[in-house]
Amino acid sequence: MHFPPSEHPGNEYFWHTLRVYLDTFSPAVKIILAGYVLLLILVLIRGGAKERLFYVGITVLLIPVALNPWTAWYLVEHFNFSERYFRLFWMIPVVMLYAHAGILLYQKLPKPGKAVLWMLLGGLSLLGLLTVRSKSVGLYHGTGEQKPLEIVDNIYKAEDDVVQACDIINSDSDPSTMRYVIYDSKFYIEARAYCGSIVAILVPFFTYDWKDLDTAIEEGQWRSALRSIYTGREGACALHPLNGETLRMVADRANCDYVVLEKTNPHYALWVENYPVIGITERYIVLKIHE
Repeated sequence: MHFPPSEHPGNEYFWHTLRVYLDTFSPAVKIILAGYVLLLILVLIRGGAKERLFYVGITVLLIPVALNPWTAWYLVEHFNFSERYFRLFWMIPVVMLYAHAGILLYQKLPKPGKAVLWMLLGGLSLLGLLTVRSKSVGLYHGTGEQKPLEIVDNIYKAEDDVVQACDIINSDSDPSTMRYVIYDSKFYIEARAYCGSIVAILVPFFTYDWKDLDTAIEEGQWRSALRSIYTGREGACALHPLNGETLRMVADRANCDYVVLEKTNPHYALWVENYPVIGITERYIVLKIHE
């Protein structure tokens, strides 16, 4: 999970992970999860022995083995799971249970019901396609234009600027170690797909409570303060004027290693004046925070 474990040690790590999930889940995801719980109850009441053993059993087994506060912190503290713990949630067989339930329902429906189910599945498939298409409009693929479902030319199937910026960071540091970087939401998905060790110190599209610069600094929320400066939404900064000294203090205490900065950033000059530029792409510059 992309927050410092030291800020939420012990059992609080697990509960904060859940809060981040709930804050960032879309309404559709919440409905799907609620449906999964209902299907589990239905399996428990009406399911056969095999269904109960598999679906209910595996969910119950995961709770003491992996999905609880004590195990979460143990894995983080002793096995460096801070960047990977949340992936244990993927073991919950949500999709499998929905598929199983759909097959059982299809077998029991009369022909008209089966036709309706096929129409429903077709509609959901179309909705999924339209959603992917609309989301992809916001992605840039190195051509200078934003087009839905555009084919990417490079072998990584990632934005050209992302590949170039990640290569700049990799050439300046050890790719086998975690490098903590702040970058924008357009950069996020493809950067993580191309190089998993280039980690966002704040996931750009997650929902966090916005704090003005003064408040974030006074509360010691250094990553929130850095995000406020990076996005140009610093708000009140009477106590801590937005200058080079403030920027260097915040970036250092936020444990940020690199910055991938869009050339149109409102504080472009401030960043360039205070940190060395180690590489340039068509849309971004890459700055090194720690020598």
